[in-house]
Amino acid sequence: MEETRRKALLEEYKELSEARMGILLEEDGEDPAQDEAYTRVVTRMQELEEEYRQALPLLPVSRCPFTGEVLEASFDVQGLGGLWWLPDNAVRKDEEFSRRPSTFFALDGALHVGGPVEAAPFVRFLGPDRPGVVGEVLSRPEVKAVLSTMRVGEDTLWWVAYFAHPMVHEVPRINDYGADRYQVRGEDGFAYFDSYYWSEEDYDFELEHWVREGKLLWIKPGDESLGLRAVLLAGDRLVDPALVEDAKGMFQILQGDTLAFLSEAAMSMEDLEDGGELDPELLEALEMMSMEDETVDGQNGERED
Repeated sequence: MEETRRKALLEEYKELSEARMGILLEEDGEDPAQDEAYTRVVTRMQELEEEYRQALPLLPVSRCPFTGEVLEASFDVQGLGGLWWLPDNAVRKDEEFSRRPSTFFALDGALHVGGPVEAAPFVRFLGPDRPGVVGEVLSRPEVKAVLSTMRVGEDTLWWVAYFAHPMVHEVPRINDYGADRYQVRGEDGFAYFDSYYWSEEDYDFELEHWVREGKLLWIKPGDESLGLRAVLLAGDRLVDPALVEDAKGMFQILQGDTLAFLSEAAMSMEDLEDGGELDPELLEALEMMSMEDETVDGQNGERED
């Protein structure tokens, strides 16, 4: 998408979001004109979401260690303020799910912010500031993961893709990177959305032992062929040390154009009781994250043969 059009689209979407919230706050339930205005706003927002979705590139980001199939994912390479990052309705390519290998289990990520960030009127969850794996998931005998690296302007994005063979259904998956949910095909063949939030304590950021154990493979940064590497040779680095020198292994959020760590932004209840204030949008997002293993209503029952 041309940068000028993207900027205009996001600005209009922001204005519509504010208008939608204003209508909801004033709604009395008996005003047909109010209902019509709400419908117009939501319809236009959906039109902008679809335009944005169609413009998203579908990128090869990883490779299955069991089948060799390439995993593709959509991503907004133009900035961190796009609708791709919407915390409760992330806009992604429709075909992204159907093109995933049958062995796909989860797609997580981490981000090193290396330059100025793009502002947005919603909170964005960027994942940890260095790549890690969820030990409870990767320790399963059926599961392997692949670490890959993508440069996005001045930022560095690490994809951590999990694959399983045979497929595992007993362990919660990991929400799609940057989103509040994941899509999965159940044992009955039906596709549905579900949600599960792993905590910072569930992540292991010491990755080399997972490579030695044969559980974590990696793709050399810049390797467009996505060749899988199973060992670390002399001089090999899973992660550029300069990028993680000051990393804390903590979840990051963006509020406006301000980067913060989630656990530091989320004030304790004692702080709140003493008169502290928590950003209402962040509070809503945190409450959403507290509902572990929550099925997203109204998204079940789509069968893909």
